[in-house]
Amino acid sequence: MEASPPEPALAFPSMEAASLRAQLDVLGAMAIDLAGQFSLEPLLERILRHSMELLDCDSGSICTVDEAAGTYRKEIDLGVGCLSGQTFPLDEGVTGEVV
Repeated sequence: MEASPPEPALAFPSMEAASLRAQLDVLGAMAIDLAGQFSLEPLLERILRHSMELLDCDSGSICTVDEAAGTYRKEIDLGVGCLSGQTFPLDEGVTGEVV
């Protein structure tokens, strides 16, 4: 006899059904964004907005890193202190700390 997979409410007992459903809706919207025709900047902004919603954040950024130059560039930046398009040294900011 095979065991049945747990029901979502049992697999995530600390999550309310509405919260779980909202997160699944955001993940579904992200999948739709990735499946369609798109330009990179608007797509990255939508992905960042969805990620911020899932993580319950007020701000966030997506950066590219140039390790050879020792810099990172904020490609998309939403929320506090928006600095999209600016380049920073890797020894500066949270992104630099992470890298």
